[in-house]
Amino acid sequence: MGQKYIPQTDAGLLAWTEQFNTNISTKYAEVGLSAAQATAYDAANSEWRGKLNAATNPLTRGNSTIFAKTEFRKVIVALSREYARIVQAFPGTTDQQRSDLG
Repeated sequence: MGQKYIPQTDAGLLAWTEQFNTNISTKYAEVGLSAAQATAYDAANSEWRGKLNAATNPLTRGNSTIFAKTEFRKVIVALSREYARIVQAFPGTTDQQRSDLG
């Protein structure tokens, strides 16, 4: 997984983190992650979804919600890259699992 696997758009990133989260939520040990890491990612993904929704919903969109979304994007991207490095380095991770994770 090179650095290019992280989508550039917010909508693309949300779709990617949703897929990654779904796959690691029950199969975390198969790809070298712990239950605590899967739980932490689930919480971060939920927060990312909420901040993105707040920043794009016309009823809540404003400088504050856009700033919060932009700042949290950095957090979810960093966490995604950290976990992707673990998955990539884990000897038991198959190419099929890598594909499923995105």
